[in-house]
Amino acid sequence: MLTTTNLITFLQLREGFRKHAYDDKNPNLELTADTEIEGTLTIGYGTTRYPDGRAVKWDDAVTKTEATEYLEHYVKANVEPTLENLIHRPLASCQYDALGSCIYQYGAAEVSRWRLIRLINSDAHWRDIIAEWVRGTVMFMGEPLFWGRRVQEVFMFLGLDWRAGQNVAPLTDL
Repeated sequence: MLTTTNLITFLQLREGFRKHAYDDKNPNLELTADTEIEGTLTIGYGTTRYPDGRAVKWDDAVTKTEATEYLEHYVKANVEPTLENLIHRPLASCQYDALGSCIYQYGAAEVSRWRLIRLINSDAHWRDIIAEWVRGTVMFMGEPLFWGRRVQEVFMFLGLDWRAGQNVAPLTDL
């Protein structure tokens, strides 16, 4: 495997655990059989489909152990092959972990179009990679989106303690 258990730990902390299914566009809405789902039904640590391919249903519940198993399965079945297909040069495990977080959140199709991937594959200077990570994956319509998560990924990519990234104020010049 390219990634480590550090990615699983990171995703568990960043995604948070939800025992009951929820609509990711209305995460605080209590679901019933009549609830109109606006987003994607999600459970556990961000699971939208179970390992057998079934979609999450509105009345599903999961234990932390099951949620961790689903997360680990997804990383192995989806994130790992995506990393193998996207990255064409050797990276450190912590760098695969950081990219794995992006793939988990945005999906392979989205991440594969990122300039960040092209910079990494061209062995660009780390400063250029980090600048693109911040500019290209944080800003959305002029506003920072998922700032804390992106900064923690940058720390992880650089082999630093990613937990320290939570202390970086939004839009700080990294």
